[in-house]
Amino acid sequence: PNNIPVPQVFTIYDGIEGKPIGPLSESEFTKMVSEKKVTCSTLVWMPGMTGWKPVDQVPDALRIIAITPPPIPINE
Repeated sequence: PNNIPVPQVFTIYDGIEGKPIGPLSESEFTKMVSEKKVTCSTLVWMPGMTGWKPVDQVPDALRIIAITPPPIPINE
């Protein structure tokens, strides 16, 4: 029983327009990615990091971008 791993809680902050946004859950972060508010160059910070980094340098954040589908095109 003592060897059961504790699930890691996904908590992230985004730096948008020079202001920190967060803490965000994984679903909140995913929503921001799907709305194109967060891109690979957006600065993010997660607990344990020493400073802000672009999403493409943070594996946990980059994973969310990689698995988030693009918006469905609107036929006109």
